[in-house]
Amino acid sequence: MNKAMNHVLFATAGYDHSIRLWYPHNAICYKMLQHNESQVNCMAFHPNRSLLASGGYQQVCIFDTQSSTQNLIVNLDGVVKNTIAIGFKDKGTCMYTAGENKTIKLWDIRSMKCSSEFVHSMPITALALHPNQIDFIYGDDNGDMFRWDTRTAQSEKLEMPEESKSTIRSISINQEGTMMAAVNNDGHCFYWLMSGGHDDQPPNLRRCTVNQVHKRYALKCLFSPDSTLLATSSADGTAKIWRTVDFSLESECKEPKDPKQQISSSKWIWDLAFTCDSEYLFTASSDKIARLWTVKTGEIKKDFIGHQKPIVCLAFSDI
Repeated sequence: MNKAMNHVLFATAGYDHSIRLWYPHNAICYKMLQHNESQVNCMAFHPNRSLLASGGYQQVCIFDTQSSTQNLIVNLDGVVKNTIAIGFKDKGTCMYTAGENKTIKLWDIRSMKCSSEFVHSMPITALALHPNQIDFIYGDDNGDMFRWDTRTAQSEKLEMPEESKSTIRSISINQEGTMMAAVNNDGHCFYWLMSGGHDDQPPNLRRCTVNQVHKRYALKCLFSPDSTLLATSSADGTAKIWRTVDFSLESECKEPKDPKQQISSSKWIWDLAFTCDSEYLFTASSDKIARLWTVKTGEIKKDFIGHQKPIVCLAFSDI
């Protein structure tokens, strides 16, 4: 591996109880981590890039990605049901999780113990952290969305358009905290302009725009690092890339059809990740293949082949 590739980390996981680490430039898997007790629903690299956190059914694990021997550092206690979101805040001193147990938990990385938690009235289906590292936006099965202020431990319900009648599947906030998007089971994408969120002012949402971005379940939405694009993925086998300036379609990444199949069967695209230059997009698919696409044209650049069951999550870091 050349020196430049030392700065790129790419991991995929899903229902085969394994996490694979890849060299993105040649699609070669160089390490496999066992996740024996559960499928993997979500993953995130620590900001120092030496740790990888994963969430599954009644299991949250932290792995040392640089170790040549024992990779699993800890399997956290007190995790119930499926974890659907995981990530790091406050420069990596804190990890957060959320999921079917109706709870958002904050974990102290040094002690590996839960330091704070918030309990919702029903299972949490989507979660995003505001760039201010204070406010969480989360969604549920009713199509409702809320803001949790970790300083005051208070939660408030956000005003939603009438089209929001089904499960919120994914929420994304751009790096500047000026835009937010969410997608639901009906294939709708809700897009807001956002202000505030700094100097003790809570984030303020305005001018919600609703777009039918997919005809089947929408599964993921993600802003590009430069905030000019929003990617959405779906059970219809596509990832679509939209220009945030006018919500026009930049390109469509469409899964290839199997020529052996007489009847076309859609492959679900579960997860997405942009490269830091916003020029390429990774996807995780139920056909057991992760792919790298060119954003501008929607063409496949690389196939990452090796998983034995559907891939439902990925983690990527090239900063």
